[in-house]
Amino acid sequence: MAGRDDTHRLGWLGVGRMGMEMGRRLLDGGCDLAVFNRSMGKAEPLIRLGAKPAGSAAELAARDIVFITVGSSDDLISAVLGPDGLMSGPGAAPRVLIDCSTVSEGVHAHFAHTPSPELPSRRRPRPDGRRRRRRFRAPSR
Repeated sequence: MAGRDDTHRLGWLGVGRMGMEMGRRLLDGGCDLAVFNRSMGKAEPLIRLGAKPAGSAAELAARDIVFITVGSSDDLISAVLGPDGLMSGPGAAPRVLIDCSTVSEGVHAHFAHTPSPELPSRRRPRPDGRRRRRRFRAPSR
Protein backbone atom coordinates (compact mmCIF):
# COMPACT_ATOMS: atom_id res chain seq x y z
CA MET A 1 0.00 0.00 0.00
CA ALA A 2 2.92 2.35 0.51
CA GLY A 3 3.39 4.95 -2.17
CA ARG A 4 -0.09 4.61 -3.70
CA ASP A 5 -2.49 7.51 -4.03
CA ASP A 6 -5.54 5.44 -3.07
CA THR A 7 -4.38 4.39 0.39
CA HIS A 8 -6.85 4.63 3.25
CA ARG A 9 -6.13 6.27 6.55
CA LEU A 10 -6.70 3.54 9.15
CA GLY A 11 -7.44 3.74 12.85
CA TRP A 12 -7.20 1.12 15.56
CA LEU A 13 -9.13 1.40 18.82
CA GLY A 14 -8.07 -1.06 21.52
CA VAL A 15 -4.55 -2.44 21.47
CA GLY A 16 -4.68 -5.79 23.21
CA ARG A 17 -3.13 -9.02 21.93
CA MET A 18 -5.16 -9.09 18.73
CA GLY A 19 -4.94 -5.34 18.08
CA MET A 20 -1.18 -5.37 18.58
CA GLU A 21 -0.53 -8.15 16.08
CA MET A 22 -2.98 -6.92 13.44
CA GLY A 23 -1.72 -3.35 13.80
CA ARG A 24 1.87 -4.55 13.41
CA ARG A 25 0.94 -6.35 10.16
CA LEU A 26 -0.76 -3.24 8.79
CA LEU A 27 2.31 -1.13 9.59
CA ASP A 28 4.60 -3.75 8.04
CA GLY A 29 2.47 -3.43 4.89
CA GLY A 30 3.03 0.34 4.78
CA CYS A 31 -0.42 1.41 5.98
CA ASP A 32 -1.13 4.82 7.51
CA LEU A 33 -2.31 3.78 11.00
CA ALA A 34 -3.37 5.82 14.03
CA VAL A 35 -3.94 4.05 17.35
CA PHE A 36 -5.77 4.73 20.60
CA ASN A 37 -5.95 2.69 23.77
CA ARG A 38 -7.17 3.72 27.23
CA SER A 39 -3.67 3.03 28.51
CA MET A 40 -1.48 4.33 25.71
CA GLY A 41 1.53 2.48 27.11
CA LYS A 42 0.15 -0.65 25.44
CA ALA A 43 0.26 1.16 22.10
CA GLU A 44 3.92 2.19 22.44
CA PRO A 45 5.30 -0.74 20.39
CA LEU A 46 3.04 0.22 17.46
CA ILE A 47 3.97 3.89 17.82
CA ARG A 48 7.66 2.93 17.67
CA LEU A 49 6.86 1.06 14.42
CA GLY A 50 5.30 4.19 12.90
CA ALA A 51 1.70 4.34 14.10
CA LYS A 52 0.40 7.80 14.94
CA PRO A 53 -0.87 8.16 18.53
CA ALA A 54 -4.42 9.50 18.88
CA GLY A 55 -5.27 11.54 21.97
CA SER A 56 -8.77 10.04 22.22
CA ALA A 57 -11.10 7.65 20.46
CA ALA A 58 -12.87 10.72 19.04
CA GLU A 59 -9.72 11.65 17.08
CA LEU A 60 -10.00 8.40 15.13
CA ALA A 61 -13.37 9.50 13.67
CA ALA A 62 -11.50 11.44 10.96
CA ARG A 63 -9.93 8.19 9.70
CA ASP A 64 -11.38 6.37 6.67
CA ILE A 65 -11.53 2.93 8.30
CA VAL A 66 -11.43 2.17 12.02
CA PHE A 67 -11.01 -1.26 13.59
CA ILE A 68 -12.19 -1.86 17.16
CA THR A 69 -10.91 -4.62 19.42
CA VAL A 70 -12.07 -4.08 23.00
CA GLY A 71 -12.66 -6.55 25.80
CA SER A 72 -16.29 -6.19 26.81
CA SER A 73 -19.71 -4.91 25.79
CA ASP A 74 -19.42 -1.95 28.18
CA ASP A 75 -16.00 -1.06 26.76
CA LEU A 76 -17.43 -1.06 23.22
CA ILE A 77 -20.32 1.22 24.15
CA SER A 78 -17.99 3.59 25.98
CA ALA A 79 -15.37 3.58 23.19
CA VAL A 80 -17.92 4.41 20.50
CA LEU A 81 -20.72 6.38 22.17
CA GLY A 82 -19.04 7.71 25.34
CA PRO A 83 -18.17 11.38 25.96
CA ASP A 84 -14.81 11.07 24.13
CA GLY A 85 -15.96 8.13 22.03
CA LEU A 86 -15.44 7.51 18.37
CA MET A 87 -18.82 9.01 17.43
CA SER A 88 -19.07 11.64 20.17
CA GLY A 89 -18.73 14.67 17.90
CA PRO A 90 -21.52 15.98 15.68
CA GLY A 91 -21.36 14.07 12.40
CA ALA A 92 -18.25 12.25 13.59
CA ALA A 93 -17.78 8.79 12.19
CA PRO A 94 -15.28 6.98 10.01
CA ARG A 95 -16.52 5.85 6.60
CA VAL A 96 -16.11 2.22 7.65
CA LEU A 97 -16.21 0.85 11.19
CA ILE A 98 -15.09 -2.74 11.74
CA ASP A 99 -15.77 -4.20 15.17
CA CYS A 100 -13.68 -7.26 15.98
CA SER A 101 -14.65 -7.34 19.69
CA THR A 102 -16.25 -10.28 21.43
CA VAL A 103 -19.41 -8.70 22.80
CA SER A 104 -23.02 -9.68 23.37
CA GLU A 105 -25.51 -9.80 20.52
CA GLY A 106 -27.59 -7.20 22.33
CA VAL A 107 -24.82 -4.61 21.99
CA HIS A 108 -24.67 -5.07 18.23
CA ALA A 109 -28.46 -4.77 18.10
CA HIS A 110 -28.13 -1.53 20.10
CA PHE A 111 -25.78 -0.10 17.47
CA ALA A 112 -28.07 -1.26 14.66
CA HIS A 113 -30.88 0.82 16.17
CA THR A 114 -28.75 3.88 16.94
CA PRO A 115 -29.77 6.62 14.50
CA SER A 116 -26.90 7.75 12.33
CA PRO A 117 -27.87 9.69 9.22
CA GLU A 118 -24.19 9.92 8.24
CA LEU A 119 -23.99 6.13 7.91
CA PRO A 120 -26.89 4.99 5.72
CA SER A 121 -27.61 1.29 5.66
CA ARG A 122 -29.05 -0.67 2.76
CA ARG A 123 -30.30 -3.34 5.12
CA ARG A 124 -32.67 -2.51 7.90
CA PRO A 125 -32.38 -4.39 11.21
CA ARG A 126 -35.05 -6.88 12.13
CA PRO A 127 -37.68 -5.50 14.53
CA ASP A 128 -36.66 -8.06 17.18
CA GLY A 129 -32.99 -6.95 16.97
CA ARG A 130 -31.69 -10.33 15.80
CA ARG A 131 -29.17 -10.50 12.99
CA ARG A 132 -30.32 -11.44 9.54
CA ARG A 133 -28.73 -14.60 8.21
CA ARG A 134 -27.53 -14.73 4.63
CA ARG A 135 -27.96 -17.96 2.74
CA PHE A 136 -25.30 -18.94 0.26
CA ARG A 137 -25.70 -21.50 -2.48
CA ALA A 138 -22.88 -23.49 -3.93
CA PRO A 139 -22.03 -22.31 -7.45
CA SER A 140 -23.53 -24.47 -10.20
CA ARG A 141 -21.12 -26.45 -12.24
